[in-house]
Parts: sequence; structure tokens; C-alpha cells
Amino acid sequence: MELEPLKPMSIQSYQINNLYVMCSCTERAIYMKIMDKFTHTCYEGNTDPKEIRGLVGTISDIYRLINKCLYEETVEFSVNNGIMKCGFETCFESIFTLKFDILLREKILGQDGEVSLKIFDLEQQL
Repeated sequence: MELEPLKPMSIQSYQINNLYVMCSCTERAIYMKIMDKFTHTCYEGNTDPKEIRGLVGTISDIYRLINKCLYEETVEFSVNNGIMKCGFETCFESIFTLKFDILLREKILGQDGEVSLKIFDLEQQL
């Protein structure tokens, strides 16, 4: 199955193990929100592509690369002191491997967050 082309300003969502991952892109930043479906812990943040070491390209290209990794589930998640490290890894033509990290801060989830989580869960079931 091939990844569909991304539309500008689109929101992509994935479920990887026990995590719900949402990702969107604006003209200036890539937004990611990750929620644990069991503990309801939430991590989110905006990432400027210039802050990602080793990646050069347009924000649209980097957003596609992030979504490719999420789609293929080649991302490792780890948490330390309220910060989630998302370790992305992808391979091009079985020759070149690219690794990069994005850090997200923990956000306290209120009632509106729990509603968002339930809506996301319903979307995944459709």
C-alpha cells in the first residue's frame, strides 16, 4: 500500500502501538500531538524544520518524510522527565539511512483533551 500525497494544511493521524499520533503542517512549523490511549498522557509541540539536525529541505518535504516514517511505523518513542523523544529512521533505496529526532513536551490533559481522545478513537474505528 502506497502513502497518498499530502494535501497542504492537512492533518494526518496514526495509531502506533498504544499511541495516537496526529501531525499537521503550516507554512512555518510542523505540529505533532501524541497521546497514550491508556494513561491519557499527552505530548505536543511545534517543530521548526531548521531545528532538526541533518535535514535540509522544504517544510513540505520534511513533513512528508515524518509522515512516511509514521506510516511505516519506523519511529521509536521514549520519555524522560516529561519530554518525549521521537526517533525517526528511514531508508532510501536500501543505500542511505536517515535518522533524526523530534522532542515534544508533556501537556496536562483536561476534560477537553479527553473528549479529543474519544473523537480520535472514533475516527480510527471508521
